Amino acid sequence: MPEPDQSQQLSDFSPYPKSFMTTKVGRFVELWSYGDLLLAAVTVLALSTAYYSFLPWTEHTLDKPAGVADALYFSLVTFTSLGYGDFTPKGFGRIVAIADVVVGLALTALLIGKFASERQSAILVLLHTSDCQRRIAGFVDNLCLFKQAVERTTETPTDEEIETSLRNLQHLMEAISNYIIFNAVQARIAEFGNTSGLTSLYRQLDVTFNSCEQLVRGSTDRRNVLIMRRAFSACTRIKSLLSHMRKIHHQASLKSTSINSLVVRSICFYRRPESELDGAARLAEILEVRMTAKLERLLIWRTSSLNPDLIDRVYEHFPFGPKETWGKHIHKSVASDLGITNSMASKAISALIAEGRLPRREKRVLRRRNSDY
Repeated sequence: MPEPDQSQQLSDFSPYPKSFMTTKVGRFVELWSYGDLLLAAVTVLALSTAYYSFLPWTEHTLDKPAGVADALYFSLVTFTSLGYGDFTPKGFGRIVAIADVVVGLALTALLIGKFASERQSAILVLLHTSDCQRRIAGFVDNLCLFKQAVERTTETPTDEEIETSLRNLQHLMEAISNYIIFNAVQARIAEFGNTSGLTSLYRQLDVTFNSCEQLVRGSTDRRNVLIMRRAFSACTRIKSLLSHMRKIHHQASLKSTSINSLVVRSICFYRRPESELDGAARLAEILEVRMTAKLERLLIWRTSSLNPDLIDRVYEHFPFGPKETWGKHIHKSVASDLGITNSMASKAISALIAEGRLPRREKRVLRRRNSDY
């Protein structure tokens, strides 16, 4: 079976995509600020006033001539749904009046809703931000414990202890990814007061990545193959998390904070410069580039050096049977399957022969079962 390419290996641990808990309409309404509501009201009243006052007096305006003041009065009364009845629209003017009423009711409802929920929303954001800071600080402490476990200064940890630490790190990274990505999408953790906490988390993830990289390169014995693979898996997962957070930070920096800014960006194709990104966003971008380069070098090292993982993969792809059945160019077929050079495959086969692991023999259990039949 051919080995997956580098792009596949670097994206195996991408977090699952998260859908929004709110609808598109709800997210659109959330963008409306007080300035947007005022601008929308003024625009509707101005257009309505212009229609009723500057168009010739026909059967499609009002029932009697109206100047600018009268047209503004009628538009304002209609906009607020009072309707005194001293002016009556006719023809297409009724459609304009209906639009005034509908827009007026909608903007009034939005204004009242923002007044009623502003303080409650601020309190909820404060409470949620405090909880996020606490959870992120807990993740940082757990990552520090992993570093202490694998880099003791008093005594060298055993292979079993390192394997246990890497298994715990795998569960920890899954918890961190699920929590951070979910809250970044649903609760906009990258936008509200979490810069310091995310910065500390990213720095500790960088330290953890370096520790796992050392474990990968420091695995020189056959017994360290599991450690090597788990450490490389942890490096891939950390890089994947930072890649997703970098994208989320970038989207947050380009996100419109009001309808006015959305319109300006749509008309003028405005984009925020990168200098406006906060410290956590810049750090995530820097670390993503650095970790991508390190992972690429690790992938090259895994396929171009005689390490335990490469030898073990050659063994797993090697056919059963005595040496006479291998064929003359067995190393070429193994190299093609694993995506390595012929010389590296030949060296790995020689190492397996020296270790007594080749030729491969079928397990005795299988022989006994076959003999029973």
